Amino acid sequence: MKRLLIFVAAATMAFTSFNCSDEPVDYIEQELQFLEDNISLEANDVCVGSNPEARISNNGNVAMNLDIIDEDDNVVGYVHNLLPGNTSGWISFPPGEILFSVSNDVVEDEKVVYTMSTCMIFDLEVDIDNKLTSAEPESI
Repeated sequence: MKRLLIFVAAATMAFTSFNCSDEPVDYIEQELQFLEDNISLEANDVCVGSNPEARISNNGNVAMNLDIIDEDDNVVGYVHNLLPGNTSGWISFPPGEILFSVSNDVVEDEKVVYTMSTCMIFDLEVDIDNKLTSAEPESI
């Protein structure tokens, strides 16, 4: 019985020794470089033909409304009753000449028009005085 235990231990050691693979170090370095290159490519390819998007942050003290209207006067997106201190989610809409209308019950509506193309975002912001800031769309 004592020899059987020694034999099993020796067989296990021999079996694990023969099953190890030996890869050159430069192969591992090449694989790591390939993975790093792919990660950096993915980070640079954030947008490929995506529709433009907009959102609004309400830093004022009254609820705000945002209507996104295309050149044919169709409402293609909206956020209504956005409470102070909140930010809406991103709203996707088709590219083209777009009217952004920001309104509330206290001050007069503010409207801005931009030509929005694919891979553009517009992060609108309402300031403390309940007025739209001078933010502009940007490409991503």
